[in-house]
Amino acid sequence: MLTVYRLRWRDAWFCWRLARDPVVRENSLDRKKPGPFKHFSWMRHWHNNSHDEALAFILMIDGERVGLLRLWKSIYYPVEIGIAIHEDHRGEGYGAEAITMGRGLARFWFPGQGLHAQIRVGNPASMTVFERAGFESVDVLIGGIVLMVARPQRGAS
Repeated sequence: MLTVYRLRWRDAWFCWRLARDPVVRENSLDRKKPGPFKHFSWMRHWHNNSHDEALAFILMIDGERVGLLRLWKSIYYPVEIGIAIHEDHRGEGYGAEAITMGRGLARFWFPGQGLHAQIRVGNPASMTVFERAGFESVDVLIGGIVLMVARPQRGAS
């Protein structure tokens, strides 16, 4: 079972490796490969902005980092969710579990606000994972980005 904790500076190396992963880069909305020090500015951004507007969590299984979960208020949608799973742990079900966990965290941190995800058209694996976690496609945006919205969960306020 996955556990999470808020992103810390000691996670910089793990996040840098995730950011340089070719699969993560290919499916990211920002496809530019980060430079050698980009992870420090990225970590500073998420660490300094980790408050009521933007949250980042490390995903753990048995004490090992397996991925990253992010929730943030967007200028376009109430709240967005994004995940990245380390290449050694893809296909093990952690993506859907992370998204489900993210939905619960979003209900806590951003009560009463809708949850959205943006996924590249060329990333059917992520679309399937988000659909399994209760999201549905509602639109295709410019640049081949699929907008997905979380369906209401039963018993969720």
